[in-house]
Amino acid sequence: MQDSITINDTSYQVPQNWDDLTVEQQLTCYQIIMQDSLLEFTLDEALPYKRLAIAKYLMGLEEDFLERWEKDCIETEGEGKTIFLAELNTIVEAMTAFAFQEVARPTSDESTEIATTYELTMTLSRCPFPRLEGPKKKTKLFAPKDELSNITLYELTMSFTAFEQYLETKDEHYLHRLLAILYRPGKKPSKALKASGYHGDRRLALLHHESTIDVRAQLCAQLPKNVKQLIVFWFASCRHQIIKGYANIFQEPDSTENAGNDYGWATLLLELSGGLPNLKVVGNQLYSTGLTYLSYLEDKRKLQELEMAKRKVS
Repeated sequence: MQDSITINDTSYQVPQNWDDLTVEQQLTCYQIIMQDSLLEFTLDEALPYKRLAIAKYLMGLEEDFLERWEKDCIETEGEGKTIFLAELNTIVEAMTAFAFQEVARPTSDESTEIATTYELTMTLSRCPFPRLEGPKKKTKLFAPKDELSNITLYELTMSFTAFEQYLETKDEHYLHRLLAILYRPGKKPSKALKASGYHGDRRLALLHHESTIDVRAQLCAQLPKNVKQLIVFWFASCRHQIIKGYANIFQEPDSTENAGNDYGWATLLLELSGGLPNLKVVGNQLYSTGLTYLSYLEDKRKLQELEMAKRKVS
């Protein structure tokens, strides 16, 4: 993908992914695409106009500039209108490629015919709002690190469950619960905590503090809708990358309608912990530790099945 576009000696940077945008740009572009929807992307007839709106916004192009550009093409070229539309389309596609990706899908459940369509890219890994503040800055809530890299296995199970309940029911109660799971008060500063970098997480623990979720959910419900939109999109992007990173234990959902996993999150924790007595120790481990171990067990199981199949053949 090209890095920049030049028009009349002015160069414009072409974003390669959502992380290349400022938070203000992320908010605006996501709202242009999604309108009132928090997460569900619908491919509709307005998509070309949305892509044009994004390109115009990111490049700061006014309508009168486009009109002069079109007029100049018509006056200097025999097929000026066609040339203008082709040039404009090239620019629009380049400036908005970060937000969309082409996918090939059957035209229907019964058909073998394949059609090319678009879906929203899930590439927002950098947390857009590392900290949320309440009225008069009395309440401060901290987010997980970028890519959800410091969430525990217990927090993963809780957040994934709330997210999937929201997708299934469209009830924003679960959305606000998700935000309250992710955003938590900071640990009380001390020399020891500061020296350790707060043990990798500025936030208070979630395990055994579940009763505080509902109060924070009420605060999160008061956030502006576009802020909630972007945070949920960030979480969904990180979740998407986690699923891709552990493909042998996750089944990639066909759509957000049936997002989830086959074994259930509570079962996952119990299996890894070896029972309730060990739940606290396992739940407080980084999610990557638990999923790596589960991935190892799954690979080992598949290898054993392969060896058994070879023995039967021989």
